[in-house]
Amino acid sequence: MNDLKPYVSVIVPIYNAEKYLRTTLNCIINQTLKNIEIILVNDGSKDKSLDICLEYAEKDKRVKVVDKKNNGVSSTRNKGIENAVGEYITFVDSDDIIKEDMYLTMYEIVKKYDADMVDCSYRTITRSGKNEIIYRHKHPKNVLLDKEYILKYVIPSLVGVENNLNLFIFSSVWNKLYKTGKIKENNIKFYEDRIKYEDRIFTVEFLEKANNIICVEDCFYSYIQSSDSLMSRYNYDEFNIVMKNQFRYKELYGKYLDFNKQSAVLYRINAITDTIFSILLHRKDERYFKEKIIDILQNSYVIDWYKLLYAKTIFYKLVKKNILSKKYFRAYLYFEIKYLPIRIKQCIKRILYKILK
Repeated sequence: MNDLKPYVSVIVPIYNAEKYLRTTLNCIINQTLKNIEIILVNDGSKDKSLDICLEYAEKDKRVKVVDKKNNGVSSTRNKGIENAVGEYITFVDSDDIIKEDMYLTMYEIVKKYDADMVDCSYRTITRSGKNEIIYRHKHPKNVLLDKEYILKYVIPSLVGVENNLNLFIFSSVWNKLYKTGKIKENNIKFYEDRIKYEDRIFTVEFLEKANNIICVEDCFYSYIQSSDSLMSRYNYDEFNIVMKNQFRYKELYGKYLDFNKQSAVLYRINAITDTIFSILLHRKDERYFKEKIIDILQNSYVIDWYKLLYAKTIFYKLVKKNILSKKYFRAYLYFEIKYLPIRIKQCIKRILYKILK
């Protein structure tokens, strides 16, 4: 690399990614924006991922390889941030695909407006090319959005105070460029005790410090879905992660937003419901799943949220009634009943998969 400071530091956290790593690295190497640094952080892989990283570093001087003990994606990204010297930082998952002009287009516009962050549209798709979904929000494009706009229209949907998918800016970190100085000056890091929703809390904390952002319409990033992705695995600590994030959202934005309005309360209640459904989905992995769910329903904060909830559905009316009358086992049973159709659907899918395999 020449003496010119890199425009963008591309951080790739890597763990046992040998199968698709070359495809991802080729997408980054071939970017039309050439003045970038590519930081490959190997998180203690047990396959040939590190060998592949070293091979690319040998061929391309823009590639840096950092090898560390296995400690999860948040720790790995933080190590990448520590080593980054570019004007902006971005992230790529080790099995995803990006378009060749992604960083050139995003860097040119973020520099033109001197914005703290730029964000683009993205798509999710399976490795076989099926089930493509493109995600775009309705925020103005190619226009500088100031602090007032961020607080009024971006943050509410991101922290669940408003339920407006059109204004949900996406919590993922890989479809954004973040100003490096803003990250390092404010010591913004990924929480290493959270292996789920770590992208969202990072973006939420960055936006609290950001003065402005800009968005582009282009769909540059392809998030490849797989059955082995982190989102599909059981997370034993999901409830605590949800609670910590909720507390942090209120700590950061409680003076600007009403966290007791019904949309905000319902968001938190739905997050708890999703956590309970995750436990039911992975009941084979959780020996005391019933006791764990009842503990959640007895949590004082969860009880307070149900007190605030104006329950409109029969399900939430029944759950609220039983929680407030301290009939926690009965409340748990309603979650089992609510989850039953989902469970049946999963069983049918597994049977069909075995037949068609």
